[in-house]
Parts: sequence; C-alpha cells; structure tokens
Amino acid sequence: MIIRPTKALMKEMNTNVDALPNIEQDEMYSWHANNFIMNRKKYIIFVNDKSRLSVTISKIRGNQGKDIKNIFSSALKDYLLVEGFKEKWMDSYIGEISDIKISNTNNRSVLGTMVEAVKLMDSIYSRGAIPDFHELNKENNRIIYKPIDYLKPIDVFNELIKEYHGS
Repeated sequence: MIIRPTKALMKEMNTNVDALPNIEQDEMYSWHANNFIMNRKKYIIFVNDKSRLSVTISKIRGNQGKDIKNIFSSALKDYLLVEGFKEKWMDSYIGEISDIKISNTNNRSVLGTMVEAVKLMDSIYSRGAIPDFHELNKENNRIIYKPIDYLKPIDVFNELIKEYHGS
C-alpha cells in the first residue's frame, strides 16, 4: 500500500519532500493525500487512485505524522464498516495496509478529484449543515466522476473489493 501525500501535507508534517522515493503500485493500493482547512479547522483527505473513494479525517498533529499509516488504516476501516462492507473483505484489504510506504504524488487526475471532494464538503459546511465525517465521506463517495466512467466511487470500490478479495 502506498500513501502519496502532497508537498503541502509533507511540509505540514515536517517531512522532507525531496527524500520520497517514486514507487509504482497497483492503483487499488495507492492513495493520494492532502490537507485542507474548512470552517477554520484542519483536515486530511485520502483518495484512492483506482476508485476515487475518499476518506476524510480530522487533522493530525505534526508529531502524529509518523503514525499517519495507523491513523489512515483505522479511519478507512471505520468508514468501510459504516458503508456495510463485508468484514472479511475489509480485513483482507486492511491486511494489505500493514506495509504502507510513503511516495510522491503521481496522478493529477486523482489530485483533481481531491479538489472536487473538498469543494463539495465546503459547500455542505457553508449551507450550515455540519454532518459527521462518515456522512461527509458518504456524500463525497456518491458523486459521479468522469475518470471512473461517471460512476460513484463507493460502487467502484465495492466492485474492486469483490474482485480483489471476494468469494
């Protein structure tokens, strides 16, 4: 599994951006990450390269940056449980996360999807509705995106989980 933080996120976590290796990985196991501010609070969004599934978490502090792998895997598992994924599929996928590496961003399309997801969350907040993170993630993952053939990220991820870990 690969997490690909943006330079802004790496700087926020006090990590040397130039020291990151370029690692190739199956897009199902590659996630881009970025930080953003909404309603005067800091957050991190993770977007899966293949399905465009997004998971947003509240901002981790700089000293927790080294634990981003555990924080991400925990947030992902919590979200997938809320979505009703089969536990055996989740455990299999999350098990793949045990060896997470950090690498450079490598897909502008994924970064664009990330920007769109942040805009959606910002519009939800600006309307005065302040749902919990699971509700925000659900909203983001039910928007259709062109790079995945105008499908919903949750549906694409569900099909991919079945394909990779099903039976």
